[in-house]
Amino acid sequence: MTSYLIECSFRILGCKRFETVSRDCDRTGKTNTVWDIATGQVENVNADTRVIAYDLEDRTSWDATAEIAEEVAELCMTEYGRIPERLRDWIDEHVGLRAEAAE
Repeated sequence: MTSYLIECSFRILGCKRFETVSRDCDRTGKTNTVWDIATGQVENVNADTRVIAYDLEDRTSWDATAEIAEEVAELCMTEYGRIPERLRDWIDEHVGLRAEAAE
């Protein structure tokens, strides 16, 4: 089973810091990760936010940011008909498209 770790960045006194988003273990699957980002359950999503997938059984991990960003964009378009302002830079950075269906 694959789990997803969300790492958001923020600045303190001009220095970039990363913080791992704390989530319940039962919410680390792909569907919940996409939903949590799309619905604003994860705060401080910006162009530097990364999503790392890991499979403890296979002992592998990989950067799943682009994959998750694409699914978040699709979910937002389906559910809201637009990509929220708070997610545009992140989706643009990792999917390579400019959010045409902006607010």
